[in-house]
Amino acid sequence: MLVATFVACAPALWNGFAYDGSWLVRVDGNPGGGHPLVRELHAPWVYWNHEFHDGAGTPAGLFRPATVLSWAVTRAALGPLAGEAFAQHLVNLLLHLAVTGLVFGLLRRLRASPVGAALGALVYGVHAIHSEVVAGTVSRHELLGAALGLVATLLLAPTAARSLSDRSVGPARRQLALAALAFFLAFSSKESALPFAPFAAFALLAFASADAHSAGRSARGSRSDVAAALRRVALTAGPALVAYLVLRARVLAALTEPPEPFLVLNPTAAADTVTRVATATEVWGRGLLHLLAPYPLCCNYGAHVLPLRDSLLAPGVLASALTLLGIAVGSVLSLRRAPMLALAGIVFLGFSFVTSNVAFPLAVLYAERFHYTPSVAVALLVAWLVDRVPRRQPVTALVIAYAAVNAVLLVARIPDWHDSARLFRTDVATHPQSANLHGLNARIAADERRYEDAVRELRQAVEIEPRYATAWADLGAIQLHLGHTDEAERALRTAIDAPWQQQRDRPAALMTLALLERDRGAVDAAAACLRRAVTELPSFFPAWERLRELVDDAYRRGGRPAARAMIAGLVPAAAPEPVRPWLASLLRD
Repeated sequence: MLVATFVACAPALWNGFAYDGSWLVRVDGNPGGGHPLVRELHAPWVYWNHEFHDGAGTPAGLFRPATVLSWAVTRAALGPLAGEAFAQHLVNLLLHLAVTGLVFGLLRRLRASPVGAALGALVYGVHAIHSEVVAGTVSRHELLGAALGLVATLLLAPTAARSLSDRSVGPARRQLALAALAFFLAFSSKESALPFAPFAAFALLAFASADAHSAGRSARGSRSDVAAALRRVALTAGPALVAYLVLRARVLAALTEPPEPFLVLNPTAAADTVTRVATATEVWGRGLLHLLAPYPLCCNYGAHVLPLRDSLLAPGVLASALTLLGIAVGSVLSLRRAPMLALAGIVFLGFSFVTSNVAFPLAVLYAERFHYTPSVAVALLVAWLVDRVPRRQPVTALVIAYAAVNAVLLVARIPDWHDSARLFRTDVATHPQSANLHGLNARIAADERRYEDAVRELRQAVEIEPRYATAWADLGAIQLHLGHTDEAERALRTAIDAPWQQQRDRPAALMTLALLERDRGAVDAAAACLRRAVTELPSFFPAWERLRELVDDAYRRGGRPAARAMIAGLVPAAAPEPVRPWLASLLRD
């Protein structure tokens, strides 16, 4: 089981950094320097004082300190010996092997046979839906959340096949303390690990039912068993959750610029409630189908890849809702008679609900990494089938075949994550209707100085989605670089007014338009663009730099009045720290 998982996933060790990992995890050779808390290892408590992207990008309102700490420890401990990328991939692979082993332990604790547990864990270990988590680097949070959550759950399990309420077989104080620490670190790895708290309670009841079946006793749960399960979870997950939420609230309260949704990745974030819920429900059902049949695979889903639904009565929405409702009802009805099957439904519904966009909009509409923990349901289902079907050999053969197909898909997919250029080039062929993938391909082409290719990709992006401000801003910048002034101005002015804005889109377009106006000799127009850019996003340091160059030039040419006019209305306190002394001195002069 573990050997097969290692063999299937080992090619990831030779991958580089791709997608978000190329700017968030990578430090060496990164023009932006990478995450400052990864570049240098700090005391552990420092990481619980920062937002996830703090210093490495625009804050997104995320709090994942344990993940950032793990990247920093990996880089400091293994990076000098094995190389930065190899070290991060090695830790991810070891964590995936650990989670696979913990899934095996969970199945055995549910009284699955050795064969059933091994086959269930095998399917989990080589499942193709895990390619993003295994082959990339940035999804360390999924691995840590799953590993620590499962550890906490298993630590709370009874030590013997007796009643759950029998304190003589309950966990010792040391186990409870370790479980509380595991819960806290799981929550601190990723927000989607929070369902491990209620999951642990259901798992304890499932353990008790499985023990009763194994001993030939009635599996009817008593109120004392329910109370014991809730007590154990409350004693461990309760304090961990409170500590996590307090620390998270303190850090996120300090954000001066609230995160904005990236609508090209999740258009439901700006839709009405009915559209969001209807679309999310259908996508939730599609995700279940994708989990069972993981093909094709892609790093990017969003606008025009997954269609919006504006009615709860749309056929796809109804089909998904009825399927999910059936799973929920079946899980409740089978909790006593078939605890393993019940837990399969609970783990899928519980963990996929928080990433479904049904209750609240997320940064993305759907991602394969969201299924890393919910896919434990497949392992539970496989183990249950192997142990319950009278003729085991045909079922075993089908499970092995299913695992083999997944392993082939996984092995084929892992090299696509070698670097961003290969990943985006491959995936845009899978989903050519993705405006975002065309935009990402364009940035790779521009970095490689293939400017005509970049223009072609960006034109496709804005043709697919005319509201895509980022693509218009990038198109304007490249057209200006190529000397196509009129085309650049049209693209930049479209970017400024485009509805689907990210935080830096309009300021970036205004800054590029300022460069265009400056080259035309329209210095006042250029200054007006830059003033608007820094007013809309005071932390946008590049626009301040261009404005400072413009003001210094105006001062040399026209003296104080010309320079003062360019910075009229700007407040030093709103500027980034490096800019404040310069701006304050000019305003005093």
